[in-house]
Amino acid sequence: MPNTQENAPRCPECDGPMLRILYGYPTFESFQAAERGEYILGGCCVTNVSPQWGCRQCQDRQAEEDQRAVFDRIRNRDRDRG
Repeated sequence: MPNTQENAPRCPECDGPMLRILYGYPTFESFQAAERGEYILGGCCVTNVSPQWGCRQCQDRQAEEDQRAVFDRIRNRDRDRG
């Protein structure tokens, strides 16, 4: 189901509307939907920590709430390693 301006979450970086990221090998219809601004194509490889939302305006990517904790731990670990 495409996101509409009314039900899309807002980007925490620029306050633009977030779009669902569509993963997998894209079809012709997927390319068309992405060009219309209904989705963001995320590539063929998806993991359990792949971001689910993206902002077309600032290119920020956001994970679901439970995934954010994983990303925070990874960022903190990498920052501590310096």
